[in-house]
Amino acid sequence: MMTPQLSTHARSEGIGGIHSDKSNSALDLLVALGALVLGGRQMFERDCLSFTFDCWRQIHEGNPVPEMDRVTAADVFADIADIRALPATHPAEVDEVEPEFLALVTDIEEYVRRNAPTLQ
Repeated sequence: MMTPQLSTHARSEGIGGIHSDKSNSALDLLVALGALVLGGRQMFERDCLSFTFDCWRQIHEGNPVPEMDRVTAADVFADIADIRALPATHPAEVDEVEPEFLALVTDIEEYVRRNAPTLQ
């Protein structure tokens, strides 16, 4: 079983997450995301991000994906925005997003920004 390293952000906050430097892969981040124990709306949003990020990873790695599963970095960022907005959009269910979840979401966002193709 993989033991996640603490991210730079997570280290400063004292919470867990994956440090997404070049030695960590998208698959490492997906494994860590799947290992988070969450409930309710946070679990739903984690599963949405996991699916979208995995589709993006497969496309980015050149693997064929069905047309209906084609996503872009913008789709991953939209899922991340939904997660960060949970306390505002679902206040009855979510007082605050779990800190470990937020740290991992930040690591995924940084990974996608670093690895997404740019239009030049």
